[in-house]
Amino acid sequence: MKVMLRKGFTLIELLIVVAIIAILAAIAVPNFLEAQTRAKVSRVKSDMRSVAAAMESYSVDWGRPIIGNTEIITSPLNPFGQGTDNRFIRLWCWSHLTTPVAYMGFVPSDIFSYITGRLQSNGLPSPTKDYYMRPQACVEYVLGTTTSMPGEFLKCRQMGVSWFTWSLGPSRRWGCTPAAVVARIPPNYPNDIYDPSNGTVSRGNIIRSSRGQEPF
Repeated sequence: MKVMLRKGFTLIELLIVVAIIAILAAIAVPNFLEAQTRAKVSRVKSDMRSVAAAMESYSVDWGRPIIGNTEIITSPLNPFGQGTDNRFIRLWCWSHLTTPVAYMGFVPSDIFSYITGRLQSNGLPSPTKDYYMRPQACVEYVLGTTTSMPGEFLKCRQMGVSWFTWSLGPSRRWGCTPAAVVARIPPNYPNDIYDPSNGTVSRGNIIRSSRGQEPF
């Protein structure tokens, strides 16, 4: 009497295959996401190098960097009214690099803020969005002196930093003031600058100043 055996996989074999696939996915997906993050970081740094070249060209022609975000907010020359801070202020600041002299063809967007918005320091979505990398100038205020500058800006200037710009970085979290990071004020400074080893868990700002990529 012949016994007919049915061909197929046992339940144990199927479970083993599913487990192997799950393990491979757990390894591959994070690496894929990290690769995307690294690509975005590379793009931001490339944009910042273009901004730096334009900023230095402007400084040579005009004797100073473009007026910065904080500087114009505190100045009566603010086209939107002294004390006003909105994304149009940043557009107005950046417009000095494109008009009337085209030091650069267009203003680059901060991909970490432009696509996904930014988070507050508590991790919750912010009611406002910064679509463009912020410009800051560590120079004398238009109608003031260095004594009227916020402390971290004054310290930046004393260190020879005349301007800086920054991106929110992979964390997209608004945390420590970038000016304070450049001035080395926060005790947890290393965690405030993006690094491949901490960029996904720290505040991870990407900052470039007149002395180069921070930390220089």
